[in-house]
Order: sequence, then structure tokens, then C-alpha cells
Amino acid sequence: MRMNKILVIGISILLLSLIVNADIRIDSVSYDPSCVRPGDEVTVYLKFHNNPSTREVHTAPLIINDHIQPIQDNPEIFYKAILEPASDLSEKYIIIKDKEKNVGHLFIGESWTTPFDIKISENAEIARYKLRFSVLRTDIEGKYEEVERSYEFEIPVKGSVVFDINSNNTIKLGSIGNLKISIINTGGGNARDVVVGLDLSDPFTPVTVSSKYIGDLGSNEEKMVEFPIFVGSDAEPRVYSIPVTLEYVDDDGNEISVEREIGIEVVGEPVIGIALESSDLFSPGISGEIDVNFVNEGFVDARFVKVRLLDSEDYEILSSNEVYIGNLDSDDSETETFKIRIRENATTGIIPVKFQLFYKGPNSDVEFTRIEDVNVNVLSREEYANGIQQGSDALSYITGILFLIPVIIVAYLILWFVYKLVTLLTGYLNRRFFSRR
Repeated sequence: MRMNKILVIGISILLLSLIVNADIRIDSVSYDPSCVRPGDEVTVYLKFHNNPSTREVHTAPLIINDHIQPIQDNPEIFYKAILEPASDLSEKYIIIKDKEKNVGHLFIGESWTTPFDIKISENAEIARYKLRFSVLRTDIEGKYEEVERSYEFEIPVKGSVVFDINSNNTIKLGSIGNLKISIINTGGGNARDVVVGLDLSDPFTPVTVSSKYIGDLGSNEEKMVEFPIFVGSDAEPRVYSIPVTLEYVDDDGNEISVEREIGIEVVGEPVIGIALESSDLFSPGISGEIDVNFVNEGFVDARFVKVRLLDSEDYEILSSNEVYIGNLDSDDSETETFKIRIRENATTGIIPVKFQLFYKGPNSDVEFTRIEDVNVNVLSREEYANGIQQGSDALSYITGILFLIPVIIVAYLILWFVYKLVTLLTGYLNRRFFSRR
């Protein structure tokens, strides 16, 4: 019987010698959010427990009344948890807000979860960042520290999709323009099945479609998309803001929609045309006047319109060579008269009379300038003489007609008066001699 007790005690001592000491074991590592991207603030949770160990026996079993008492752990052992970068890349791009945490005493078999707050740098590279978690054994006063357990793990930092849009477009009033948009994925993530849409409103009208599928857009990849659009002629010349929607699927399979804006400059330039309204007959050495009509053929008003008649080898300017018109509304016109003399050595036929135009648009201080010609017919001396004679004959004929018209009117009035007088006299005689008494 006594031998059995000794055997039981021996076996118990052997078993207790296997479990009396503790060993820290790492249970799990997790972080929130689970998908980490540059710029994120992340909480890392590290769970570990004080596991029975077989290293050595610190405390002999206690037997009271032939019964083995439970082995108590060493109450003088305390623990600290430390999180630190385990690579140069982690050291550069990860900030650990509180690297060391006091855990205190852990009973044998007790578990503990320590949270660490870290910050991923905004400009962090897309990579797997290695961190080292260590549990240190110490005493209540922290007089010594001994690494009980170290564990290295990685946090993968995924890239985000970041769209950068470039668009520099100018479209004229009343025309169709090709709106070009450059889309660049400057982030580290991949954008799949990208659809680009425009939110167009008056004065813009899509010529074909207002959204287009451009496919996948990887990191640092750029694609160009074009939309033909029409701008109404009644639009105000200025810069318009157009909303752009980008729909895509990210690396985690999430459907995401983001909005951006682009600017479109609508421009309208006054278009001033000129035409010869009338002119005197011209021949070498002959002076005369020309009437020139200036009309704004554009969709917008012209401001500060100034006209300058330019010198030429074919004529000399006898009047003022510069005229200020002022504002010329769209579809409005103004006629100005200039006096010139055809030079003696000028060739007969059509010669150009050159005008230089200066004007500004309605909403801009930019001055436009252009040179336009009107054609004047220079007759030979014989043709000019015939033209003058024909003009003189025509004038004489017109003068005769004008003189004859009042003569005819006066003759008509005289005849009418005579007719009335004869009618009255005849009526009187009839009543006087032929009426019954």
C-alpha cells in the first residue's frame, strides 16, 4: 500500500515537472481595417497566452495529507509587449504610436490581447511591411528584461486607385468640338472596367454618347477618351465646369464611383466682313469716293471697332485713313465713306483697296486684327470718258423727265379747269334757253 502511494507521488511529481513552468505562445495576429492602404490608421491586435512548458521545474509539488496540491505559478514574473519595425521599409513608412505595452502578470493558461495603433505613411510604397512582436519577461519593478517570445509578421499595404484628370479644351460657339480627357491612375491599385461619363447640360449637347467604357486602368497607366459635343450659338463665352463620373471595380471587387470636374472654355470671336457698297467711277489720275459696309458676321458682339485704310501703290488716300466705329453688335453693320485718288501709273482693271480692322470680343481684353480687301474697278481713260458721257446722258434724261413731270401736271390742271369751266357754262346756257317756263 505504501509502495502504491510512493508510486503515485512519483508519477505526480513527474507530471507536475512537465507543466509547472510557463512558455509564451502567440495565438493570432489581426488588424483593422483588413484592407490596408497608404494613409490608413490601423489597429493591430496580437493575442498570446501563457502556455505550460517542459523546460525546467521551478517549484516542487506540495503534498498535504497525501494529496498533491495544484502548482502555483511564479507571481513575481511580469510581462511587456513590444511592437517594432522589422525592416528598413517598415522603419521608413510605418509609425507605431505606442511601441511598448505593460501586460502585467499572466497566470498559467491565461490569454491576453494587446492592441497597437499604427499609421501608414501617405506616400508609402505598395509592399508587404514586416513588423516584430515581442513579449518580454520582467519583474514588478522592471529591473530586468528578457525576451520570452518574438514573432515576425507582415502587413500587406495595397494601392488605392487615385484618378488624375487632365483636360484643356476650347470649343467655338455654334460648332462641334472634340472634348478630350486624359485619365491617369496615379495610385497603386488597379481600376477594372472603368466607365467615364459626362453630365452635360445647356449649352452642351452630346453628338453621340455621354459615357464610354475604357477598360482597365493599372497603376500609373494613362488613357485618353474623346467625346464630340455641340455648343449652342447662344452660349455665353466663358469657362464652363463639366462634372465627370468615373465608375470602376477595385482590387477587392468593390464597385466604386468617384466624381471629378473639368473645365471647357467656350470662345466666340467676332467676325467682321467688309463689302463695297458703292463707288464713283475711277480711272488713273481720277479721285472719288467709295462707300464700304462693315458687318459683324459672328455670334458675339464686337467692341472698340476701328478701321484703317492702308496705303497702296495703286491709290493715295485723300480723306482720313482711320475711322472709329465703336461697338458692332452681332449681325449689325456700319457704312463708312473714304476718298481716294487712283495713281497715274495704276493699271486698269480690278485693284484691291486694303483695310485693317481692330476690335475686341465681348468678354475679353484680347484685341483681334485682320486685313480685308474690297475690289474697285479702274477704267481706262476711254472707258471712263464713255462712262462719264453715259452718266451725263442719263443725267440729262433724268433731268428732262423730272422737268416734264411738273409740266404735265400743270397742263393737266389747266385742262381740268377748262373742262370744269365749259361744263358750268354749258349747264347755264341749257337752263337759260331750253328750260320750260
